[in-house]
Amino acid sequence: MDAHVTLAGNVGNDIDYRSATRDQDAWASFRLGHNPGYRKEGEWVNLATVWVTVNCRRMLARNINDCMRKGDAVLVSGKLRTRLWTDAEGKERESLVLDADSIGHDLNRGTARFTRNSSALRTGSADEDPWQAEQTSDPEASDDAGTASDEEAELAVAG
Repeated sequence: MDAHVTLAGNVGNDIDYRSATRDQDAWASFRLGHNPGYRKEGEWVNLATVWVTVNCRRMLARNINDCMRKGDAVLVSGKLRTRLWTDAEGKERESLVLDADSIGHDLNRGTARFTRNSSALRTGSADEDPWQAEQTSDPEASDDAGTASDEEAELAVAG
């Protein structure tokens, strides 16, 4: 059974990043500190911090390495699983691992500026661009009222 969850917390360490090689995708990992709690009689009660290892691959790993830092407030969605292992003393141990599908800054706790990957903007030629087909041959002849700028149109297509 896969449990798909979303956790809010803080990046607890520097990102461990391994760049892509010929045989492997890019990979990144960090520890997420999730602080659960509840309200009791109008006061917030904190419970013990839950630590989860977050793993991600490919473009998500590259982007995490570029923009996330220790202490950042983040939201992480993915498949939660338990990792079983034996420590050096022979004791059976377990830890929580979240194989991330998506990660972002928690905008309830701060601000961020989004920068689109350049490869995500356009993969086809100008002939395949639906915004190009709507342009007239004479740019001065078109009415600009109520139309998106080229940059807005490009962002709308990409996202």
